[in-house]
Amino acid sequence: MITALNQAEMDALVLDKKPEGITTQRSVVAEIRDRIKREAPELASLVTVSAPKASDLQALVPLDETLIAYHLAGEDLYAFLVTRRAIEAVKLDGKDLAAAVGRFRAAVQNPNSTDSMTHARALYNRLVAPLRSRISTERLVIVPHGVLHYLPFAALHSDNSYLIDDFSLRFLPSASVAQFLKARRGGQETALVLGNPDLGDPKFALEHAEAEAQAVAATRPGSTVLVRKEASATNFRQQAGNYRVVHFAGHAKFDATAPLESGLYMAAAHSQAGLVTVGDLYGMRLDADLVTLSACSTGIGKAANGDEIIGLTRGFLYAGARSVVTSLWDVDDEATSNLMGRFYDLNRRMDYAEALREAQRAVKNRYPHPVYWAAFQVTGNGR
Repeated sequence: MITALNQAEMDALVLDKKPEGITTQRSVVAEIRDRIKREAPELASLVTVSAPKASDLQALVPLDETLIAYHLAGEDLYAFLVTRRAIEAVKLDGKDLAAAVGRFRAAVQNPNSTDSMTHARALYNRLVAPLRSRISTERLVIVPHGVLHYLPFAALHSDNSYLIDDFSLRFLPSASVAQFLKARRGGQETALVLGNPDLGDPKFALEHAEAEAQAVAATRPGSTVLVRKEASATNFRQQAGNYRVVHFAGHAKFDATAPLESGLYMAAAHSQAGLVTVGDLYGMRLDADLVTLSACSTGIGKAANGDEIIGLTRGFLYAGARSVVTSLWDVDDEATSNLMGRFYDLNRRMDYAEALREAQRAVKNRYPHPVYWAAFQVTGNGR
């Protein structure tokens, strides 16, 4: 159904330029969406946008968190602040928001840029400052919309501090996902750690990925480490469902024209290709408290009509992950290894959102530019 929906939406985008056929094609898209909602409501929450009842959403927001759901319609931008006690709507400045986010992303990914702070402050003033007096918690749940899915909120800056200095952050792909998230379990966590898969060409080897894999496994007794040829798609498919934590340190690809073909590059084995795609994930079952994708652009998805995002994050959530850590751009190997080592050490005694926050702040002290620490975010339960 996901493949059919994706193809129908792509066909509709083409037909948008032609008067004939467009009404019929839009009805096909609507029919497929309705079928998904009837037959697989959890999947529907991940690939289509449907607003839950306000009272139901409030009940799902922990007492110590504020949920901020953004909604962009043309140049009209609204933020809905939801706590257990109240819901408020605030109108924000949405004019040319896509261009502003694009400029910020370009600057923040360039370590030599001197403009990133200017853009960080401008976007903070548009997206956070008007809400600041209404926020009384130190934890935020952010539900982006449209281009905001690509924004590194952690790197937004007031005149005094980065957003990550003031709040722990977790994300939801849509508000409706909250009802399907399960809590992190207690007890010992074992990890399946895949690092530096052998892709058949030395130029793709990652110097720090194997050390990162060993460091992650050392924080979880009883873990399994697979590197180079053993870090294969076959081993991943066969073993990932048996572990509480799944960590991947390697390369990824994002295909905007065919988002179900985006995926993680793993070693090939037994005549099977080494790419684990988003489409593959919708056919897998995991029981993981945490999936971490320590790779490039794993948090990016394809935004379609109605803000549907198909990407690795939603794929892993649907497969059964409670929390997923992903990146918004191509990350630095050494800085990422440092960040991940701290993150896993910290989350043995604190939740995932807070552990990622503290790891990012620690790396920021060593590598101040946001390109080195702001790419990663945790989506899902975050606890």
